[in-house]
Amino acid sequence: APPAPAELQVRLPAPIFPGMSSPGGMEAKVRMKGFQLVGKRDRPYKESLPQLVRVHRKMGELLKEKFPEAEGGGGAADAVLADGSYGCRFETVDEVMGFIGEAVAACELALGDDVTVLLTMAATGFFKENTGEVGSYVYSPEEGTDVEADSWPEWVQTLLGKHSCVSGVVDPVAREDYETWRKLRQ
Repeated sequence: APPAPAELQVRLPAPIFPGMSSPGGMEAKVRMKGFQLVGKRDRPYKESLPQLVRVHRKMGELLKEKFPEAEGGGGAADAVLADGSYGCRFETVDEVMGFIGEAVAACELALGDDVTVLLTMAATGFFKENTGEVGSYVYSPEEGTDVEADSWPEWVQTLLGKHSCVSGVVDPVAREDYETWRKLRQ
């Protein structure tokens, strides 16, 4: 008799849920495109997904508390964008990360343990070519912050060190900045 086929085990990937989005580009205060909520890989999908939904809803509640003036004009603070995320009303990346941590803690979960963050930088949107007198390149990830391309890999590493809950980064370097890509990958 032929051997029995091996049992097929299917494992779903960690769920990813919309968190906060910025319009990106130079007109935004926080120029990174998005902050998605990610469930832990070692947890069952059916456990992680409801946790992310709870955090997302809590973010909406907290946004209404933090930005009550948004109700009178400029859109509701808890308005959900087309991708399911909330629009970013914060001034810095650190403020966004702190807010996400607050929402996670309010759900009695641990940021970095139960929920992590996938950071979509979309760096091409805040990359300035040929700035300065010597034609250097600059990244401007948030209003008032300019980082020379040579220093960008260290800036990204510092950001990740400060926010250990970040489980992944998407598009951390501008498409046309090949030299910085090489440095970041070292």
